[in-house]
Amino acid sequence: METKTTPAELIDDEHKRDTRGRRIAEPHRRAESIAGYASGGLTQKAYARREGVNDHTLVAWLGQSRRSLRSARIGAGDGSQRTSFCPVDLAARCVRRAERVAARSRPA
Repeated sequence: METKTTPAELIDDEHKRDTRGRRIAEPHRRAESIAGYASGGLTQKAYARREGVNDHTLVAWLGQSRRSLRSARIGAGDGSQRTSFCPVDLAARCVRRAERVAARSRPA
């Protein structure tokens, strides 16, 4: 029995790849793409197509960037996002409300 072999082509484009063979973008490339999208007037799909990135990948990068900015802003410790609590006496509020309702329903 004769076996056929097909030559395998190795592609070495000097990019890191994951186990499935997908190219992993460098952090500076992601940052450039996010900044470029933010400064341009294109839709996500059009910008991704122009940059040669999958549009779903661009959406994921934008989401990651927004989440990291939000968590950095909250965790900055500058006091701008400080949460404060004040005690509220709910029982007293309910009594006052009941008194107002009763006063309205009394005949004049």
